[in-house]
Amino acid sequence: AAETPQNMDYGNLHEANPPKQTADEKFNEGIAVLHGTGSKKIDKGYATVCIVEARDRGSDVARGMCLLNGWNCEKNLSEAISYFRKAASIGNVHGVHGLAVCLLPGEENLLEDPKEAIRLLRIAAEKNHSRAQCELGHCYRHGIGVEANIKQAVFYYRLSATSGDSRGLCCLGACYHIGLGVEKDVRKAIEFYMRSAEQGHPSGQFNVGCCYKYGLGLKRDRSLAVHYFMASARANNRCAMRQLGICYQYAEGVQKSTKRASAWFLRAALLGDSDSQWHLGWNFKLGRGCKRSWSKAVKWFRMSAEQGKKEAQWDLACCYALGEGVEKSFDQAIHWFRKSADQGCAYAQCDLGWCFSKGKGVSRDHNQAFRWYLQAAEQGNSVAQYEVARCYRIGRGIVKDSKLAVRWMRKAAKQGNRRAQVTLADLYTNGEGVRRDVKQAAMWNRKAANQGEKKAQGKLVELMRMHPELSQLHDNVESNQAIRPSCSKLETLSNAVYATASWFSSVLTLSLSSVDATIV
Repeated sequence: AAETPQNMDYGNLHEANPPKQTADEKFNEGIAVLHGTGSKKIDKGYATVCIVEARDRGSDVARGMCLLNGWNCEKNLSEAISYFRKAASIGNVHGVHGLAVCLLPGEENLLEDPKEAIRLLRIAAEKNHSRAQCELGHCYRHGIGVEANIKQAVFYYRLSATSGDSRGLCCLGACYHIGLGVEKDVRKAIEFYMRSAEQGHPSGQFNVGCCYKYGLGLKRDRSLAVHYFMASARANNRCAMRQLGICYQYAEGVQKSTKRASAWFLRAALLGDSDSQWHLGWNFKLGRGCKRSWSKAVKWFRMSAEQGKKEAQWDLACCYALGEGVEKSFDQAIHWFRKSADQGCAYAQCDLGWCFSKGKGVSRDHNQAFRWYLQAAEQGNSVAQYEVARCYRIGRGIVKDSKLAVRWMRKAAKQGNRRAQVTLADLYTNGEGVRRDVKQAAMWNRKAANQGEKKAQGKLVELMRMHPELSQLHDNVESNQAIRPSCSKLETLSNAVYATASWFSSVLTLSLSSVDATIV
């Protein structure tokens, strides 16, 4: 039967028709799920709907947010600032925060005023605005508009985290992870990362993924790592996209797929990730997961190199030196070798030494050649160690010193450099800079011969002919190890194939471990 006013259940009337939220209430709801504050889970889509609705109801701070982000309108920073200023003038804490964000240093912020931004962030932080507290901590950590102060940074990160801000939780976790302003405590770091990740913060998800991938405070589980990387990547975290590319390329927690690897590298590269641009360059160079293309390899190497990645700068220099994918130019090669070498890339330092020794793209200068060889050699580059030894042996670019020649030749030989092994054998045979020792000579010749060095094979036969007793000796030689010097200041966490052409000695294939998985 139809309900009449006499038999209607008025008790359910409020639930069926809840009171309409005010514009400010709608905006606050949107901000909470946009930033993941107050322990809310991030939902950018719903946040945008709420803020646009608040704008349509006349909220000035919502208008500012829409203009700042281009939500349902064109971006307009100057108009956004006007609306934030208007909201701030009547004490709206979100307006104060929005105005501060517009005044912080940034690519699109034309009215940068870091000191005023700090003043405004302090006002918002004092009113318990959790995201302002987090950003104030960031400014103290990096010295933006204020003198760097790690303790103050941790103080504000903690305030933000206490309010349940997803970014504040992640930043406080990072402080505990590396011991920044607090005693290092990986367990606490994991706890904060997890809370941040559960609220949907992409950096929190990425950091949890890294912890699972490398067993940092958690039992190593690459499948779970991929799960968290995927969640982070969906929120456009380019670091997570790069990690997914690495996982697919090297079958870490997922079935190997170089096509998917290249697809993830491309997504991150288009967002400006220099490491992904470099990885993508190598995939195009090798035809790995995509059609081989030298021109595209050079394109991505250049993009990465221009952002300052030293490995990409070296690769680009090699392309110019060899004329691969680009017109051959020693001038350009020297330009990029220098940029890479100045950042400490041992391979670039070694190649630059070769350029000076041969007069390629620069005036021949043996002193400069030795200087660059030595810098690379001190980082463990076996080719450079061999060249340093040669310089000491013949007194080229440095005072002749037979003992130092032997020392550097031995360093290179121990790393498996067969030219160094043959030369070291000669030094022992002739007693040059070292006591004559035919047993050592035979051992090093045998090491080189085992690598296919024909000169060493002939010399070993000759030594055994002249010293028959050597044939009775058993050479207990350990298998030679691939040369894996670190080319990056970032912590080496995963192996990546890094085959390249080193033009000073035809084509040289190397292995490099330099995957960036820095906790951020």
